[in-house]
Amino acid sequence: MLIEGGKIYSTVITTTESILIRKPLTQLHQTVGYVQFCRVHTAYVVSLDHIVFFTAELINLGSREVPIGRTYREAFYKRITFLGE
Repeated sequence: MLIEGGKIYSTVITTTESILIRKPLTQLHQTVGYVQFCRVHTAYVVSLDHIVFFTAELINLGSREVPIGRTYREAFYKRITFLGE
């Protein structure tokens, strides 16, 4: 699962459907919470439970690949390292 966002609308993408919501990505991320979801790019929040693998620049969620933004890379690595302990 991931959330793709813009300034006004965001799309929640699940394994079965996409839902357009009139809420900016930042607000939607706050709504779903920070425990299971991680902001990895200006336009993307991903569910940590759905990550298949990642490289220095991309996260694979099975059916989709999402870029890791430079601004969010360090925080993402810290979250992944913390979860692995």
